Amino acid sequence: MNLVFARMRSSRAQATVEFALAFPIFFMLVMFAIQLGLLLTWYGDEVRLTGETARWLSTHSDAVDADVAAHIRTLMWPTMTGGDLTPTRNARRDAAGLTAWNIGHLEARFTPCGAAQSPCSNVERLRPDGTITIEMNYDATAIIFLPGQWRLGSAQLDSPSALPAYRVLVSVE
Repeated sequence: MNLVFARMRSSRAQATVEFALAFPIFFMLVMFAIQLGLLLTWYGDEVRLTGETARWLSTHSDAVDADVAAHIRTLMWPTMTGGDLTPTRNARRDAAGLTAWNIGHLEARFTPCGAAQSPCSNVERLRPDGTITIEMNYDATAIIFLPGQWRLGSAQLDSPSALPAYRVLVSVE
């Protein structure tokens, strides 16, 4: 009789040890899957937002830069909000000559209007190749809940904190 109870106790202890070893690995895999799903959702929002802004800008030829930034803010889904949501213009232009605006954690860059005041025409906004460029980049640092760097012995894995930039070129007549 004692032998039966000893074997049962031994198998329960073995199961407890196996669970203690397997649970952290399983938990991290689940958390990684959730984080990856959220990042893909936010990237999908970035792609959608860029495309909708490009369509809006091609049909609203009289919009000045502040109007474009305000329109981007109205299109943002609640999942993308964070930080100061008032569109603020960066003082710099990038190498392509695009003007940059920060809206929360989103940086929107687009072809600037040549006119200082409204109305602005798409002719003043066109690049030399006859296109209007819109590019957006979302900084996901504030919403990532997993560590950015993983180490196991000498192996190291760095996870990105910013989503890839998405650029749309619109040909306007």
